[in-house]
Amino acid sequence: MPHRSPSAGPSRQAILASLALVLLLAALLRGQGLQQLPHLTDETGEVLWAWDIAFAGLRPLTHTDAYNGAFWPYLLAGALRIFGSSAQLPRIFTMALSLATVAATFGLGWLLGPVERRRRLVSASLAGLLMATAFTPVLVNGRVAWSNCSTPLWTSLLLICLLRAAAAATDPGAMSRPPGAAATRAGTARRRAEGPWLLAAGGLAGLALQTHPSVLLLLLAAALWWLLAPERRATLHGPWPWAALGLSLLAYAPVIVFNLRDGFQTLVEASDSVNWAPGDVAPGPAGSLAALGQLGRSAFGGFDLVGPSPAPVWIGLSWVWALILVAGALRLGRRRGSRGPALGGRLPLLVLGMALLGLPAFNRNWQGLLEARYLGYTLPPLFAALSSWIAASWEPRRPPEGIDRRRWLIGVIGLGLLVLLPGMRGLWWQRQAYREQYDNRRLWSMLDETGQAARAGASVYVDRELKQVGWRAGGQPRRAVEYLLEMQGQAYVEAPAETLNHVLGEERELVLFLAGDTVERLRDWGRALEPIDEAARPGEEAWGLYRSRPAPPAP
Repeated sequence: MPHRSPSAGPSRQAILASLALVLLLAALLRGQGLQQLPHLTDETGEVLWAWDIAFAGLRPLTHTDAYNGAFWPYLLAGALRIFGSSAQLPRIFTMALSLATVAATFGLGWLLGPVERRRRLVSASLAGLLMATAFTPVLVNGRVAWSNCSTPLWTSLLLICLLRAAAAATDPGAMSRPPGAAATRAGTARRRAEGPWLLAAGGLAGLALQTHPSVLLLLLAAALWWLLAPERRATLHGPWPWAALGLSLLAYAPVIVFNLRDGFQTLVEASDSVNWAPGDVAPGPAGSLAALGQLGRSAFGGFDLVGPSPAPVWIGLSWVWALILVAGALRLGRRRGSRGPALGGRLPLLVLGMALLGLPAFNRNWQGLLEARYLGYTLPPLFAALSSWIAASWEPRRPPEGIDRRRWLIGVIGLGLLVLLPGMRGLWWQRQAYREQYDNRRLWSMLDETGQAARAGASVYVDRELKQVGWRAGGQPRRAVEYLLEMQGQAYVEAPAETLNHVLGEERELVLFLAGDTVERLRDWGRALEPIDEAARPGEEAWGLYRSRPAPPAP
């Protein structure tokens, strides 16, 4: 049996086992309450767009909002075609992409990690663990079926490809090699090695930009990083960077074609969006500082059920997390020596800086829980940078003695808290959301009742006035109810109160989703309604599910 040198580092089996454990933890946290939390809002429109692609022949160039491309809905449509339509599938699909993002963060931690393979495994594993337990990646990006929730996956893969291309373009021995045929052959080999990675990065850039226009900030940071190093700038004399640029435009071509055809409707819709920053907002240090606070809330969990938490402890811990992430990016960018990465050190810092400068300038609605996803693409490179710093500065061997032992224990405890506290905060938030009924349990119960009644022959009706009923967590019940019914393949009719009054005069069994005002009107008109579920959640307007049975035959 061959002897393995200790300097060879961890085996492939050890690396895969570490990744598997990280993914297991990520899956456990994301699977807990996957269909219940957060509350259904406008993810329903994005999913139904994908459903129309899968089953109704829709072939759009853009998403429901013209400033997003149709890449994500086509992906979801493929899953719907393969596995069939169900109300549960979209969030399972989102969770799968989120787990892939955790794996990609593991890869970033490896590439940005120290040169020594054993330390690189520490860096990769810690980066994956931080992404596995981080608050917003678990509760928003890992659950809500939005195109933008998948953005961190595509941007992380893009950064991986860019780092691999940069590694191929960098040859430390090139400067000492005498000119001649050998040097020419080496340069040609490097260009061939970097080419496929640059092409992959270009394609991913276009696809990532389709998921949300905020990706443009990351692309600017990545381009700036590429141009900062002389050896990377030298690649501009070859074909591969320009081919990658062409491929990125090709990947984004559906949105470009749409705008050329429809008068730059992407810009029109973006400027008309409620999220567009108004002209009187002057972004600057205050806006960037606020965005940094949101980054800390996103990583740790400094939110109440909808927006930023006012509790001093959550505010303080969120800022601790934000400053730790900044410190990790700064230290990685400054580190030199045998343990420092050969390249990529400044990349997370540039991504962070561009996001903090750019987000407040173009978006005014990014402070809430669900809106924390807008900064989601910054977390994988920041976690990788922090993990690389820790792996380079701390060697996990047996505990030393004396005062060094106390420092070692403090380091272990601090590292454990860094990984575990966001996950624990997420579980606490879920418990609070269940207690305050900010979840989907009532909707799923109504869907089960409706399915049983429909199988027994009842017709299903949805009150048009449900659109006027507001929810504390955002959204409105008509959209959520119709989404669940359509995804389950349940036929229904949407109608106003007058039509419902007429239908209730017919001799057949009905189940009806009704607004509270409509219930009062129908009862005033003499209609008998049997409540199935009319207990509105605290603080919400009345609405519910009702049954109408045909009158028994006269004796």
